[in-house]
Amino acid sequence: MTAGAPWTGRQVSIIVALNAVGAVAILGGWVWSSGRTVLDDQIPATTLTVAGLVVAGLANIGWLLAGRKGLARVKLGLFGQALDGR
Repeated sequence: MTAGAPWTGRQVSIIVALNAVGAVAILGGWVWSSGRTVLDDQIPATTLTVAGLVVAGLANIGWLLAGRKGLARVKLGLFGQALDGR
């Protein structure tokens, strides 16, 4: 972790990769379902799109939680137990 950054370079690479996978799945599902008028033809494409949204969403939640943990670590290093809330 670099000074002042709550995320490591590895964490940033992982979030970018997972968001790219999610975006490709969302785009692929959209392209796959476009032009299809029968609902049964659209269900697999919709499933792919939702899976891409879930992958990207979970990756972003994990990224934000890792940043929160990193900031808490920095805060603890700066202030010690003085900001413990007691």
